[in-house]
Amino acid sequence: MACDDGNTDRTIGRVYALSWKTMSVGWDGFGGDIFQQTKRPSGKARTAE
Repeated sequence: MACDDGNTDRTIGRVYALSWKTMSVGWDGFGGDIFQQTKRPSGKARTAE
C-alpha cells in the first residue's frame, strides 16, 4: 500500500505501546512514531445501536 503521493515508508507497522493518551508504532524498516492525543474527547461515549 502507498500514500496518495506514492510514499511507502510507513505502510506496515505494529502498535507496541498504548496508553490513554499515546500510541507508539514501529514501522517495518523505517523506525517508529509516537502519536499523542491533542484534544480531549467530547462528553459521552458513542455506542452502537
